[in-house]
Amino acid sequence: MTTQLFNGSALLLQDDLLHGDTDDQVGQPPPTDIHDVPLDRLTASMRQTFTSLENEGALLVIELDSLVMMQPERQAELLDHVVTVARASIRRTDILERLGPYTIAIALPGSGRIGMTRVADAIRQRVEASTLASGEVLSTTVTIGAVHTTESSLSDPDELLLAALVNLDSARAAGGNRTNWSDI
Repeated sequence: MTTQLFNGSALLLQDDLLHGDTDDQVGQPPPTDIHDVPLDRLTASMRQTFTSLENEGALLVIELDSLVMMQPERQAELLDHVVTVARASIRRTDILERLGPYTIAIALPGSGRIGMTRVADAIRQRVEASTLASGEVLSTTVTIGAVHTTESSLSDPDELLLAALVNLDSARAAGGNRTNWSDI
């Protein structure tokens, strides 16, 4: 598995990747620990959607940066905002789940490397350049671990999640506010 660093501001999100759906979890308090989230729901959704397409796909794990000295309520507000930005950057068929108090995952069934990197870059740029509903300028960035796969490996979403988390750790170690990705 070769990890790639993607900091591609030259790629723009195409219109067909945009939509304005809302998620029933937006506005809900985030779980307190990544282990509190039923990952079975994410992996089951990925397994069903990816397998039905018999195609390539991608998984993004997105984490808020700079939360060390922030109040938990503020962290939740920022994550809600990132979820809103992410929702506006993905297709209706994509799967968005919260993984922890400052982490979300997005499964992109049928997405190739270019689509994956475009979505990741769009989310990073939009979060960095956005303001909250209150008009306050957002003072955080996101770091993304991503993995792309082909149909031969779509049957094991747990492996995809682990690879995306490894890439997230690499992106964090490189300073954050970036995307690291690999093929699996």
